[in-house]
Amino acid sequence: MKPQFQHQIVTSFSLWLEHLICCKGEAYQNIDSSFYYQDDDRLDPNFLAFASPHKQWLADSSIPGANIIDSINLDGFNVKRGAQSIKYDFNNGRVLIPRVIANPSSVVDGQYAVKDFNTYITDQTEEELLIETKFDKNSRFDQDIFEGIKPYDQVVPAIFISYEKGENIPFAFGGEDITESSIRCVIFAENSYQLDGVFSILRDTNLTSVANVGFNEHPLNEFGDLKFGHYDYKDLSDRYFNRRNSHTSFYVDKITVSKLNDRVAKKSHPGLYIGFADFTIRSHRFPRQPLVEPVASRAPKAGAVAMAPFELTLISLQKPLPPFNLKLKKYTPYAPYSLWLTQTSHQRLQAGETASAVILSGGSLLIRLEGNANSIGFLSILGTTISIGASAGNNLIFDGFTFGSIGQTITRTINGSSFDITWVGRGSQIFEIKRTGGGAYNEFDVAVYVPCN
Repeated sequence: MKPQFQHQIVTSFSLWLEHLICCKGEAYQNIDSSFYYQDDDRLDPNFLAFASPHKQWLADSSIPGANIIDSINLDGFNVKRGAQSIKYDFNNGRVLIPRVIANPSSVVDGQYAVKDFNTYITDQTEEELLIETKFDKNSRFDQDIFEGIKPYDQVVPAIFISYEKGENIPFAFGGEDITESSIRCVIFAENSYQLDGVFSILRDTNLTSVANVGFNEHPLNEFGDLKFGHYDYKDLSDRYFNRRNSHTSFYVDKITVSKLNDRVAKKSHPGLYIGFADFTIRSHRFPRQPLVEPVASRAPKAGAVAMAPFELTLISLQKPLPPFNLKLKKYTPYAPYSLWLTQTSHQRLQAGETASAVILSGGSLLIRLEGNANSIGFLSILGTTISIGASAGNNLIFDGFTFGSIGQTITRTINGSSFDITWVGRGSQIFEIKRTGGGAYNEFDVAVYVPCN
Protein backbone atom coordinates (compact mmCIF):
# COMPACT_ATOMS: atom_id res chain seq x y z
CA MET A 1 0.00 0.00 0.00
CA LYS A 2 1.28 3.44 -0.85
CA PRO A 3 1.31 6.14 1.86
CA GLN A 4 -2.03 7.80 2.62
CA PHE A 5 -2.94 11.13 4.24
CA GLN A 6 -2.98 9.61 7.72
CA HIS A 7 0.64 8.50 7.22
CA GLN A 8 1.54 12.04 6.14
CA ILE A 9 -0.10 13.73 9.10
CA VAL A 10 1.37 11.37 11.74
CA THR A 11 4.89 11.66 10.26
CA SER A 12 4.66 15.46 9.95
CA PHE A 13 3.22 15.83 13.45
CA SER A 14 5.90 13.68 15.11
CA LEU A 15 8.78 15.54 13.40
CA TRP A 16 7.23 18.90 14.36
CA LEU A 17 6.63 17.82 17.98
CA GLU A 18 10.20 16.56 18.43
CA HIS A 19 11.65 19.79 17.00
CA LEU A 20 9.32 21.95 19.12
CA ILE A 21 10.25 20.35 22.44
CA CYS A 22 14.00 20.17 21.74
CA CYS A 23 14.18 23.72 20.37
CA LYS A 24 11.79 25.68 22.60
CA GLY A 25 12.51 23.71 25.76
CA GLU A 26 16.20 23.01 25.03
CA ALA A 27 15.25 19.47 26.00
CA TYR A 28 18.49 17.68 25.20
CA GLN A 29 21.86 16.90 26.80
CA ASN A 30 25.29 16.97 25.12
CA ILE A 31 27.24 13.90 26.18
CA ASP A 32 30.75 12.55 25.59
CA SER A 33 30.94 8.82 26.33
CA SER A 34 32.42 5.48 25.40
CA PHE A 35 30.52 3.02 23.22
CA TYR A 36 30.35 -0.64 24.24
CA TYR A 37 30.28 -3.76 22.07
CA GLN A 38 26.80 -5.23 21.87
CA ASP A 39 25.86 -8.68 20.60
CA ASP A 40 22.79 -8.34 18.36
CA ASP A 41 21.42 -11.37 16.53
CA ARG A 42 19.02 -9.15 14.54
CA LEU A 43 21.89 -7.24 12.99
CA ASP A 44 23.42 -7.89 9.56
CA PRO A 45 26.36 -10.25 10.25
CA ASN A 46 28.69 -7.91 8.35
CA PHE A 47 28.35 -5.31 11.13
CA LEU A 48 29.31 -5.03 14.79
CA ALA A 49 27.21 -2.87 17.14
CA PHE A 50 28.77 -0.47 19.66
CA ALA A 51 26.16 1.20 21.86
CA SER A 52 26.29 4.36 23.94
CA PRO A 53 24.61 4.50 27.38
CA HIS A 54 21.75 6.66 26.03
CA LYS A 55 19.11 6.83 23.31
CA GLN A 56 17.58 8.45 21.26
CA TRP A 57 20.29 10.63 19.73
CA LEU A 58 19.22 14.01 18.42
CA ALA A 59 19.51 14.23 14.61
CA ASP A 60 18.02 17.69 13.97
CA SER A 61 20.81 20.15 13.07
CA SER A 62 18.48 23.15 13.49
CA ILE A 63 18.50 22.81 17.31
CA PRO A 64 20.84 25.54 18.67
CA GLY A 65 23.71 24.25 20.79
CA ALA A 66 23.09 20.55 20.14
CA ASN A 67 26.15 18.44 19.24
CA ILE A 68 24.80 16.28 16.43
CA ILE A 69 27.20 13.33 16.24
CA ASP A 70 29.40 13.70 13.15
CA SER A 71 32.26 11.30 13.89
CA ILE A 72 33.55 8.61 16.22
CA ASN A 73 36.98 7.66 17.55
CA LEU A 74 37.71 4.08 16.50
CA ASP A 75 40.85 2.53 18.00
CA GLY A 76 42.52 5.94 18.10
CA PHE A 77 41.42 7.10 14.64
CA ASN A 78 38.78 9.78 14.05
CA VAL A 79 36.26 8.56 11.46
CA LYS A 80 33.80 11.09 10.04
CA ARG A 81 30.15 10.20 9.61
CA GLY A 82 29.57 8.81 6.12
CA ALA A 83 33.04 7.25 5.86
CA GLN A 84 34.03 3.57 5.98
CA SER A 85 30.38 2.45 5.56
CA ILE A 86 29.72 2.99 9.29
CA LYS A 87 26.01 3.33 10.13
CA TYR A 88 24.80 5.66 12.87
CA ASP A 89 21.71 4.27 14.59
CA PHE A 90 20.18 7.45 16.06
CA ASN A 91 17.10 5.63 17.35
CA ASN A 92 19.06 3.09 19.39
CA GLY A 93 22.02 5.30 20.34
CA ARG A 94 24.74 3.23 18.69
CA VAL A 95 27.04 2.85 15.70
CA LEU A 96 27.19 -0.17 13.37
CA ILE A 97 30.75 -0.76 12.20
CA PRO A 98 31.79 -3.16 9.40
CA ARG A 99 33.65 -6.21 10.71
CA VAL A 100 36.52 -5.53 8.31
CA ILE A 101 37.59 -2.47 10.32
CA ALA A 102 36.60 -3.41 13.89
CA ASN A 103 36.34 -6.30 16.33
CA PRO A 104 34.48 -6.80 19.63
CA SER A 105 37.46 -5.46 21.62
CA SER A 106 37.74 -2.22 19.60
CA VAL A 107 37.74 1.03 21.58
CA VAL A 108 35.00 3.38 20.41
CA ASP A 109 33.81 6.72 21.78
CA GLY A 110 32.08 9.86 20.55
CA GLN A 111 30.12 13.00 21.34
CA TYR A 112 26.37 13.23 20.76
CA ALA A 113 23.23 15.05 21.85
CA VAL A 114 20.51 12.90 23.40
CA LYS A 115 16.88 14.00 23.60
CA ASP A 116 15.35 14.49 27.06
CA PHE A 117 12.24 12.77 25.72
CA ASN A 118 12.32 9.91 23.25
CA THR A 119 9.48 10.03 20.73
CA TYR A 120 7.64 6.93 19.55
CA ILE A 121 4.78 6.53 17.10
CA THR A 122 2.70 3.73 18.57
CA ASP A 123 -0.51 1.80 18.06
CA GLN A 124 -0.64 0.72 21.72
CA THR A 125 -3.71 1.81 23.62
CA GLU A 126 -3.53 4.03 26.66
CA GLU A 127 -4.32 1.05 28.91
CA GLU A 128 -1.47 -1.00 27.41
CA LEU A 129 1.02 1.83 27.93
CA LEU A 130 -0.05 2.52 31.50
CA ILE A 131 -0.77 -0.97 32.82
CA GLU A 132 0.64 -3.77 30.69
CA THR A 133 3.94 -2.29 29.48
CA LYS A 134 7.05 -2.00 31.63
CA PHE A 135 9.70 0.46 30.48
CA ASP A 136 13.42 0.70 31.16
CA LYS A 137 14.46 4.06 32.55
CA ASN A 138 17.27 5.83 30.67
CA SER A 139 18.08 8.95 32.72
CA ARG A 140 19.94 11.67 30.82
CA PHE A 141 21.41 12.95 34.08
CA ASP A 142 23.13 9.72 35.13
CA GLN A 143 26.68 9.95 33.74
CA ASP A 144 28.00 6.92 35.64
CA ILE A 145 26.77 4.27 33.20
CA PHE A 146 29.40 1.96 31.80
CA GLU A 147 27.43 -0.22 29.42
CA GLY A 148 25.53 0.21 26.19
CA ILE A 149 21.78 0.58 26.26
CA LYS A 150 19.76 -2.33 24.86
CA PRO A 151 18.48 -1.83 21.30
CA TYR A 152 14.86 -1.91 20.10
CA ASP A 153 13.21 -1.61 23.54
CA GLN A 154 11.23 1.54 24.24
CA VAL A 155 12.71 3.52 27.14
CA VAL A 156 11.57 6.51 29.15
CA PRO A 157 11.47 9.51 29.52
CA ALA A 158 9.40 9.40 26.35
CA ILE A 159 6.39 10.70 24.48
CA PHE A 160 4.16 8.11 22.78
CA ILE A 161 2.21 9.48 19.81
CA SER A 162 -0.92 7.68 18.60
CA TYR A 163 -3.58 8.50 16.05
CA GLU A 164 -6.91 8.16 17.88
CA LYS A 165 -9.66 8.99 15.37
CA GLY A 166 -10.55 11.23 12.44
CA GLU A 167 -13.42 12.45 10.29
CA ASN A 168 -14.06 14.48 7.13
CA ILE A 169 -16.39 17.47 7.59
CA PRO A 170 -17.92 19.11 4.46
CA PHE A 171 -16.50 22.62 4.10
CA ALA A 172 -17.00 24.11 0.62
CA PHE A 173 -18.54 23.47 -2.78
CA GLY A 174 -16.33 21.51 -5.12
CA GLY A 175 -15.60 18.68 -2.70
CA GLU A 176 -13.37 20.45 -0.16
CA ASP A 177 -13.56 19.02 3.37
CA ILE A 178 -12.01 19.71 6.74
CA THR A 179 -10.16 16.57 7.79
CA GLU A 180 -10.16 16.55 11.58
CA SER A 181 -7.69 14.21 13.29
CA SER A 182 -7.32 13.45 16.99
CA ILE A 183 -3.80 12.66 18.18
CA ARG A 184 -2.98 11.68 21.75
CA CYS A 185 0.46 12.01 23.34
CA VAL A 186 1.17 9.99 26.49
CA ILE A 187 4.11 11.57 28.32
CA PHE A 188 6.39 9.76 30.77
CA ALA A 189 8.68 12.18 32.66
CA GLU A 190 11.36 11.74 35.32
CA ASN A 191 9.96 14.45 37.57
CA SER A 192 7.16 16.95 37.90
CA TYR A 193 9.37 19.78 36.60
CA GLN A 194 9.89 17.96 33.29
CA LEU A 195 6.21 17.15 32.89
CA ASP A 196 5.08 20.72 33.65
CA GLY A 197 7.62 22.05 31.16
CA VAL A 198 6.30 19.84 28.36
CA PHE A 199 2.73 20.78 29.24
CA SER A 200 3.57 24.47 28.99
CA ILE A 201 5.23 24.08 25.59
CA LEU A 202 2.43 21.97 24.11
CA ARG A 203 -0.42 24.05 25.52
CA ASP A 204 0.93 27.16 23.79
CA THR A 205 0.76 25.53 20.33
CA ASN A 206 -2.96 26.22 19.99
CA LEU A 207 -3.75 27.54 16.46
CA THR A 208 -0.18 26.81 15.30
CA SER A 209 0.30 25.80 11.65
CA VAL A 210 2.41 22.73 10.89
CA ALA A 211 3.97 21.93 7.52
CA ASN A 212 2.86 18.74 5.79
CA VAL A 213 6.25 17.31 4.82
CA GLY A 214 4.82 14.03 3.58
CA PHE A 215 5.59 10.45 4.53
CA ASN A 216 8.79 9.94 2.56
CA GLU A 217 10.65 12.85 4.19
CA HIS A 218 11.16 11.03 7.47
CA PRO A 219 14.90 11.54 8.01
CA LEU A 220 15.91 8.05 9.22
CA ASN A 221 16.34 4.85 7.23
CA GLU A 222 16.05 1.18 8.22
CA PHE A 223 19.37 1.38 10.11
CA GLY A 224 18.19 4.38 12.12
CA ASP A 225 20.76 6.46 10.20
CA LEU A 226 20.17 9.72 8.34
CA LYS A 227 18.89 8.96 4.85
CA PHE A 228 20.67 11.88 3.25
CA GLY A 229 23.53 12.52 5.68
CA HIS A 230 21.95 15.69 7.09
CA TYR A 231 18.64 16.67 8.66
CA ASP A 232 17.40 20.17 9.45
CA TYR A 233 13.73 20.31 10.42
CA LYS A 234 13.46 24.09 10.14
CA ASP A 235 14.73 24.00 6.57
CA LEU A 236 12.49 21.01 5.81
CA SER A 237 9.43 22.83 7.12
CA ASP A 238 10.27 26.03 5.23
CA ARG A 239 10.61 24.09 1.96
CA TYR A 240 7.14 22.53 2.25
CA PHE A 241 5.11 25.30 3.90
CA ASN A 242 3.23 27.61 1.52
CA ARG A 243 0.93 30.22 3.05
CA ARG A 244 -1.04 30.54 -0.22
CA ASN A 245 -1.79 26.81 -0.41
CA SER A 246 -3.74 25.33 2.50
CA HIS A 247 -2.93 21.78 1.33
CA THR A 248 0.70 22.21 2.37
CA SER A 249 -0.09 22.44 6.08
CA PHE A 250 -2.48 21.63 8.88
CA TYR A 251 -3.14 23.47 12.13
CA VAL A 252 -3.74 22.74 15.80
CA ASP A 253 -7.40 23.54 16.40
CA LYS A 254 -7.42 22.53 20.06
CA ILE A 255 -4.96 21.21 22.65
CA THR A 256 -5.67 20.04 26.18
CA VAL A 257 -3.19 18.67 28.74
CA SER A 258 -3.83 16.67 31.90
CA LYS A 259 -1.95 14.70 34.56
CA LEU A 260 -2.46 11.16 35.72
CA ASN A 261 -3.15 10.98 39.43
CA ASP A 262 0.19 10.62 41.28
CA ARG A 263 -1.10 7.71 43.31
CA VAL A 264 -2.09 5.79 40.20
CA ALA A 265 1.14 6.72 38.38
CA LYS A 266 3.35 5.54 41.25
CA LYS A 267 1.49 2.25 41.40
CA SER A 268 1.79 1.48 37.66
CA HIS A 269 5.19 3.08 36.98
CA PRO A 270 7.09 3.97 40.18
CA GLY A 271 9.41 6.94 39.85
CA LEU A 272 7.70 8.34 36.76
CA TYR A 273 5.30 11.25 36.26
CA ILE A 274 2.66 10.66 33.59
CA GLY A 275 0.53 13.08 31.61
CA PHE A 276 -1.58 13.36 28.48
CA ALA A 277 -1.75 15.89 25.64
CA ASP A 278 -4.72 15.64 23.28
CA PHE A 279 -4.46 17.44 19.94
CA THR A 280 -7.25 18.19 17.49
CA ILE A 281 -5.61 18.70 14.09
CA ARG A 282 -7.43 20.19 11.11
CA SER A 283 -6.53 20.26 7.43
CA HIS A 284 -8.45 21.67 4.44
CA ARG A 285 -8.24 19.20 1.55
CA PHE A 286 -10.07 17.46 -1.30
CA PRO A 287 -10.24 13.86 -0.02
CA ARG A 288 -11.96 12.44 -3.11
CA GLN A 289 -9.15 13.54 -5.41
CA PRO A 290 -6.07 11.35 -5.94
CA LEU A 291 -3.64 11.78 -3.06
CA VAL A 292 -0.14 12.97 -3.90
CA GLU A 293 2.97 13.43 -1.80
CA PRO A 294 3.66 17.09 -0.92
CA VAL A 295 6.21 18.80 -3.16
CA ALA A 296 8.97 21.01 -1.79
CA SER A 297 9.35 24.53 -3.17
CA ARG A 298 13.13 24.25 -3.42
CA ALA A 299 16.12 22.05 -2.74
CA PRO A 300 17.57 21.92 0.79
CA LYS A 301 19.61 24.94 1.74
CA ALA A 302 23.34 24.79 1.03
CA GLY A 303 25.85 26.33 3.40
CA ALA A 304 28.77 24.51 4.97
CA VAL A 305 27.07 21.10 4.83
CA ALA A 306 27.82 19.01 1.74
CA MET A 307 24.74 18.90 -0.44
CA ALA A 308 23.55 16.85 -3.37
CA PRO A 309 24.36 17.57 -7.01
CA PHE A 310 21.45 19.33 -8.68
CA GLU A 311 21.50 17.29 -11.89
CA LEU A 312 22.73 13.87 -12.98
CA THR A 313 23.24 12.46 -16.46
CA LEU A 314 23.40 8.69 -16.99
CA ILE A 315 24.79 7.21 -20.23
CA SER A 316 24.87 3.45 -20.84
CA LEU A 317 28.11 2.28 -22.47
CA GLN A 318 26.98 -1.31 -22.98
CA LYS A 319 24.88 -2.76 -25.79
CA PRO A 320 21.21 -1.93 -25.26
CA LEU A 321 18.94 -4.69 -24.12
CA PRO A 322 16.62 -6.40 -26.63
CA PRO A 323 13.00 -5.19 -26.74
CA PHE A 324 10.35 -7.37 -25.15
CA ASN A 325 6.75 -8.03 -26.28
CA LEU A 326 7.65 -6.96 -29.82
CA LYS A 327 4.60 -6.86 -32.12
CA LEU A 328 5.27 -7.60 -35.82
CA LYS A 329 3.20 -6.58 -38.80
CA LYS A 330 1.40 -9.48 -40.44
CA TYR A 331 3.32 -9.23 -43.70
CA THR A 332 6.64 -9.80 -41.95
CA PRO A 333 7.49 -13.43 -42.81
CA TYR A 334 9.77 -14.31 -39.92
CA ALA A 335 10.37 -12.96 -36.48
CA PRO A 336 13.81 -11.37 -36.08
CA TYR A 337 16.11 -13.23 -33.77
CA SER A 338 18.67 -11.65 -31.41
CA LEU A 339 17.37 -8.22 -32.31
CA TRP A 340 19.10 -5.36 -30.48
CA LEU A 341 18.17 -1.73 -30.37
CA THR A 342 20.34 0.47 -32.53
CA GLN A 343 20.52 3.48 -30.24
CA THR A 344 21.42 4.11 -26.63
CA SER A 345 19.75 6.83 -24.64
CA HIS A 346 20.82 8.86 -21.65
CA GLN A 347 18.73 10.01 -18.74
CA ARG A 348 19.02 13.45 -17.23
CA LEU A 349 17.76 13.78 -13.66
CA GLN A 350 16.66 16.82 -11.77
CA ALA A 351 17.26 16.95 -8.03
CA GLY A 352 15.18 14.42 -6.15
CA GLU A 353 14.42 12.10 -9.07
CA THR A 354 15.45 8.45 -9.26
CA ALA A 355 16.65 6.42 -12.23
CA SER A 356 17.62 2.78 -12.64
CA ALA A 357 19.99 1.25 -15.16
CA VAL A 358 20.99 -2.37 -15.76
CA ILE A 359 24.66 -3.32 -16.00
CA LEU A 360 25.56 -6.72 -17.44
CA SER A 361 28.94 -8.34 -16.92
CA GLY A 362 31.39 -6.38 -19.06
CA GLY A 363 29.04 -3.44 -19.37
CA SER A 364 29.58 -0.01 -17.94
CA LEU A 365 27.74 3.14 -17.00
CA LEU A 366 28.97 6.71 -17.38
CA ILE A 367 27.73 9.09 -14.68
CA ARG A 368 28.02 12.86 -14.68
CA LEU A 369 27.36 14.76 -11.46
CA GLU A 370 26.60 18.42 -11.96
CA GLY A 371 27.22 20.21 -8.69
CA ASN A 372 29.71 22.28 -6.79
CA ALA A 373 32.81 21.23 -4.92
CA ASN A 374 32.02 19.71 -1.52
CA SER A 375 28.73 18.24 -2.81
CA ILE A 376 27.48 14.74 -2.24
CA GLY A 377 24.98 12.33 -3.81
CA PHE A 378 24.22 8.64 -3.48
CA LEU A 379 24.51 5.55 -5.66
CA SER A 380 22.73 2.28 -4.85
CA ILE A 381 24.18 -0.97 -6.21
CA LEU A 382 22.65 -4.30 -5.22
CA GLY A 383 20.97 -2.61 -2.27
CA THR A 384 24.23 -1.09 -1.00
CA THR A 385 24.16 2.71 -0.70
CA ILE A 386 27.42 4.44 -1.63
CA SER A 387 28.21 8.14 -1.33
CA ILE A 388 29.45 9.86 -4.49
CA GLY A 389 30.40 13.48 -4.93
CA ALA A 390 33.19 16.05 -4.99
CA SER A 391 35.73 16.98 -2.34
CA ALA A 392 36.49 20.54 -1.27
CA GLY A 393 39.30 20.42 -3.86
CA ASN A 394 36.77 19.33 -6.52
CA ASN A 395 38.12 15.79 -6.84
CA LEU A 396 35.83 12.80 -7.25
CA ILE A 397 34.76 10.96 -4.07
CA PHE A 398 33.47 7.40 -4.33
CA ASP A 399 32.52 5.46 -1.17
CA GLY A 400 34.79 7.58 1.03
CA PHE A 401 37.77 7.35 -1.36
CA THR A 402 39.04 10.63 -2.86
CA PHE A 403 40.64 10.29 -6.29
CA GLY A 404 43.99 11.97 -6.81
CA SER A 405 44.07 12.38 -10.59
CA ILE A 406 41.84 12.05 -13.64
CA GLY A 407 42.18 8.61 -15.21
CA GLN A 408 42.74 6.87 -11.87
CA THR A 409 40.88 3.57 -11.43
CA ILE A 410 39.91 1.75 -8.24
CA THR A 411 38.23 -1.64 -7.80
CA ARG A 412 35.33 -2.37 -5.50
CA THR A 413 33.51 -5.64 -4.71
CA ILE A 414 29.87 -5.09 -3.87
CA ASN A 415 27.76 -8.04 -2.76
CA GLY A 416 29.90 -10.51 -4.73
CA SER A 417 30.19 -8.49 -7.96
CA SER A 418 33.35 -6.63 -8.98
CA PHE A 419 33.44 -3.11 -10.40
CA ASP A 420 36.15 -0.84 -11.79
CA ILE A 421 35.53 2.85 -11.08
CA THR A 422 37.45 5.31 -13.25
CA TRP A 423 37.52 9.08 -12.81
CA VAL A 424 37.01 10.35 -16.35
CA GLY A 425 36.96 14.10 -15.83
CA ARG A 426 35.42 17.15 -14.27
CA GLY A 427 32.21 18.59 -15.42
CA SER A 428 31.42 18.78 -12.54
CA GLN A 429 32.43 15.12 -11.99
CA ILE A 430 32.38 12.37 -14.62
CA PHE A 431 33.17 8.77 -13.81
CA GLU A 432 32.67 5.33 -15.34
CA ILE A 433 31.51 2.22 -13.50
CA LYS A 434 32.38 -1.03 -15.27
CA ARG A 435 31.17 -4.41 -14.08
CA THR A 436 34.10 -6.81 -14.32
CA GLY A 437 32.77 -9.97 -12.69
CA GLY A 438 30.26 -11.77 -10.54
CA GLY A 439 27.14 -13.45 -11.89
CA ALA A 440 27.67 -12.86 -15.59
CA TYR A 441 24.12 -13.92 -16.47
CA ASN A 442 22.38 -12.07 -13.69
CA GLU A 443 21.10 -8.60 -14.39
CA PHE A 444 20.57 -6.10 -11.59
CA ASP A 445 19.57 -2.50 -11.23
CA VAL A 446 21.82 0.40 -10.36
CA ALA A 447 19.84 3.28 -8.87
CA VAL A 448 21.31 6.78 -8.81
CA TYR A 449 19.55 9.46 -6.78
CA VAL A 450 20.05 12.74 -5.00
CA PRO A 451 18.70 13.54 -1.53
CA CYS A 452 16.27 16.38 -2.18
CA ASN A 453 13.06 17.19 -4.02
